[in-house]
Amino acid sequence: MNGHTYNTDILQIEKILSLHGIEAPVPAQTIKNRRTRKKAGYLTILRTLGIYSAATALSVTFFFAGKKIIAALSVKTVIAGVSSAILTAGSTFAVYAYLTAHDTPVEKAIAPAAVTVTEPEKKAPAVLVHYTIGIRPIESESVDAGERRIIGNILMKEFTAINGSKYAAMSSNVADSQIGYALRTTVEKTGDNYIISAKVIDLKTLAVVFITKETYQSADESAGKLAVIVRKISESVK
Repeated sequence: MNGHTYNTDILQIEKILSLHGIEAPVPAQTIKNRRTRKKAGYLTILRTLGIYSAATALSVTFFFAGKKIIAALSVKTVIAGVSSAILTAGSTFAVYAYLTAHDTPVEKAIAPAAVTVTEPEKKAPAVLVHYTIGIRPIESESVDAGERRIIGNILMKEFTAINGSKYAAMSSNVADSQIGYALRTTVEKTGDNYIISAKVIDLKTLAVVFITKETYQSADESAGKLAVIVRKISESVK
């Protein structure tokens, strides 16, 4: 490949890269600098080798000329030694002359491989469920925590049975922004009687929109009384 053909190939490669919007990864100035450095290095080595070979040939010529007289060497032996030295020097200078007149091949520009960037999958934001009523923890000064939890569970069960799962929720499980009203329930024991009071508060206006009270004497009666309270609230608060 001569210099003209090589330069034509480079131009064709650069044209193809430009059509696809890709720049050659080896700039022209870098290519030129590499070519200059390579060529200069080769020439320095060959020039030194050629000079050394020429000096060797000259030394061998005189050496064998002197030795012929002393050791009576044959003419054939002397000619072979001198010819070998001259051939080495001549070959070196021939390569040197060729490189001086021709450019040495350089590295071809290679288009960078296409890189595919995968964007992270976007997660859909969580949808908050909105409830009509949030059931606050049952309040009492005379009834233990176990009984209060039972009353709260009965209220939740009755609200779900009448209005569905999205009408009421335990306020401890949801934020105030997810409910429109708060149900505050108080139960107290006086003698053999239990008095349960229920109050519904509008969280936007803090106004009391519903209030009721029921009395019962045993746990067997509590479920029925709580069911009555839930029906009244469901009819009043939508």
